[in-house]
Amino acid sequence: TRQRTLGNTIQWSVDLLSPKAREIFSSLSLFGGGATRAGIEAIFHERDDLAVSPDWEAACDEIIGSNLVRIDRTESHLRWNMLETVREFARIEFDKQPERGLRLEAFGQFYAQMAETAAQRHTSAEQVHWLNEIENEYGNFRSMLQESVAGYLSAEIGLRVAAALWWYWETRGMFEEGLFW
Repeated sequence: TRQRTLGNTIQWSVDLLSPKAREIFSSLSLFGGGATRAGIEAIFHERDDLAVSPDWEAACDEIIGSNLVRIDRTESHLRWNMLETVREFARIEFDKQPERGLRLEAFGQFYAQMAETAAQRHTSAEQVHWLNEIENEYGNFRSMLQESVAGYLSAEIGLRVAAALWWYWETRGMFEEGLFW
């Protein structure tokens, strides 16, 4: 009954959100390591009407005001995090979205591009920056790779990310993790 009460409380909070805020909220469930603003915007890039509309800011403020997400400040970003229970609820809602596939594909492309950029620059003067960037986003790389393994994202995207992260796994001594993916 306690779990049902928690679920009802989350549902009540979500029901108070506008449709645009609900769409953003449920899509945040993709981010296992918390979302940056750039990541959130990237998964909506195909729908310019939401990403550039004046309602975008209002919808984001609405989600923050609902206390369904927690905003953490890192050195370089604000990171939107969800408690795992809230994230699981949001994922159920996300799976009902008609644009689920589009969002997943954009999520995968965003992290594939980040991993490939990091792989190209990891031997440059920006090495420390990219190590930190991958470290900060590592929960999201794992989420993306899990989506690929589960068949929700193309194997190609998963392979691109895994190939691009080899240097990170090697540098961090995460050989088993790299072999797993």
